[in-house]
Amino acid sequence: MKCIYLLALVQFSIGSSCQSKKIDRNDMSLKAKQQAIKLAVSLINRKADSVIGFHYPKLVEMWGGKLQAIASVEKSWLKNDVDSIKIISDSIGDPSKIIFFKGQYQCTIPQQMIMSIKNQKVAVESTLVALSMDEGETWYFIDAANDGFKKIKSIFPEISTELEVAKQGRPKILNNSN
Repeated sequence: MKCIYLLALVQFSIGSSCQSKKIDRNDMSLKAKQQAIKLAVSLINRKADSVIGFHYPKLVEMWGGKLQAIASVEKSWLKNDVDSIKIISDSIGDPSKIIFFKGQYQCTIPQQMIMSIKNQKVAVESTLVALSMDEGETWYFIDAANDGFKKIKSIFPEISTELEVAKQGRPKILNNSN
């Protein structure tokens, strides 16, 4: 009798450990937004290592690796200093519906940066493509504004065309920041 009980217990343990983990897309959405906010804070505070840590790994590879990517970001910030360009704020909106495509959870997140450009405040809106390869625990981002979604999709075919990517509007001058 003990043998049958033990066998039943083993089968129950195996069966319950093989059940798939329920995916909570609301929790994923919250984590995606929280991590996008951390990216925004890193941009404002010019923490290149942290900024690159939030970039989609394949994009970092295209830059030549993490060290090259960090150097590239820091170089662009130096150029921005010469051109009197600084990010003042970076607001992150709510993620779109999360979809699963080619082994990744994906969504888009609207973003609005306020920048100081030669004594003027300018608002720039864009869309972040957010990707997770670990069921929504870690999110990586690609800014769809710089290259446009079609170009990003051509470089990274694992990104779904079902994602909602708003067309980037023209920068809006808000006022003088004297």
